[in-house]
Amino acid sequence: DADTEIFRVVSDQLVGHAVLAFGLWDRLVLFGGIPVSYWMAGDNINSTPILARRSGLTVGDAYFGARGRLYGEASDLFSVAVQGAVYVPTADLADEDQNFGGESTVSGHVQALGEFRTRFVNVTLNAGARLRDDADFRGATIGHELTYGLGLLFPVWKSEKNHQVNAHV
Repeated sequence: DADTEIFRVVSDQLVGHAVLAFGLWDRLVLFGGIPVSYWMAGDNINSTPILARRSGLTVGDAYFGARGRLYGEASDLFSVAVQGAVYVPTADLADEDQNFGGESTVSGHVQALGEFRTRFVNVTLNAGARLRDDADFRGATIGHELTYGLGLLFPVWKSEKNHQVNAHV
């Protein structure tokens, strides 16, 4: 609720993901990755040590999961899938002084995905829930959350054996 917002600890963030994925049976994808935050912005609250952000790269929590396509073939114009991922709290292992780079415990994320495909761009819409332990920040409890997203995928290279390199926005 914007009326109760006192400050924005992280209002904007630029994150890259190193991801490996392996497709099975043209319906299932197993994947894993790790995010790296290159830039983070928000209100300056350095008087509260737990809320102070660090400058520079921040490694996030490693994750692994699976995606299953329920409707549509790889060559169809539209498809529907479900996805689940488990996040391991590796941000603290990379930098114990980091804040807002990752969770303090194992968490999960489940999603429903829809994708519209053309030759030059794929448009993806997703909705889901992030499941995690409650965390308290100065009286504000952060817990489970509903998630949503809209993304664009641009095919960069595809081999005859369907190996791919893609750019995502």
